[in-house]
Amino acid sequence: MTLCSEVEPLCISRALLAVCNSVRDLVVIVNDSLTPSNHIAKITAIAHQRVNILLQSFTSRDVAILVKAFVTYVRPLLEYNTVVWTPHLEGDIRTIENVQRRFTK
Repeated sequence: MTLCSEVEPLCISRALLAVCNSVRDLVVIVNDSLTPSNHIAKITAIAHQRVNILLQSFTSRDVAILVKAFVTYVRPLLEYNTVVWTPHLEGDIRTIENVQRRFTK
């Protein structure tokens, strides 16, 4: 078996298969280099949107209520299936932590 830099097209029953750079499976985006950066960018963007909605929705600034809302609506999004896409790059970790930092300002 030889490795080459060119990707040969794959066919099934003479039908050409498309080559994809990333695939979404069980809500986790996996790219061809197996890094979770695309997935982390997507979920943190959604988490920032949810944080904005929470901060605009609550007129009260009671810390207990806001923490419960964050734990209920934002944290599950960030923690879903972390066993599969555990961030190991420092930039990815900072991106995830910025969601909570922004919420607590």
